[in-house]
Amino acid sequence: MGLAASYPDIDQVKEVLETYLPERTKRYSRNIPDSQSGESWLRLVLVTGELLRLQPAPDATPITVAVHASASEWRECFEKISTPEFSAARRALGINKHSMLILEDIADAAPSSDELMDTLRNQAIDKSECGIVRIRA
Repeated sequence: MGLAASYPDIDQVKEVLETYLPERTKRYSRNIPDSQSGESWLRLVLVTGELLRLQPAPDATPITVAVHASASEWRECFEKISTPEFSAARRALGINKHSMLILEDIADAAPSSDELMDTLRNQAIDKSECGIVRIRA
């Protein structure tokens, strides 16, 4: 199972981000494209691309995974999302894991959606809260 997860409401998102990531929230708040959208706040401040609901195994409880894709400059971003502050914000928002997809030379042969979902499920089984998933042609 892999479906888009619903985003928390805007009031909850703002409260959590202001509590756990106050400087980052203040710095990026002027650049939020839709200030009334929890999704917009999470994309910019918490570095989420999408929220997915994944069931790592048939008998496992589904979890919420933030997914962010990057083709370059991912190391600094990964270090940032791996900090205790980002972790606390994710937990407060009910996000269990954060996966960073590193896209490497896939212009001609991108993985199928099934292959991508299988890769994300495998990452969800991993014990670490943040993970890197390399996507190659």
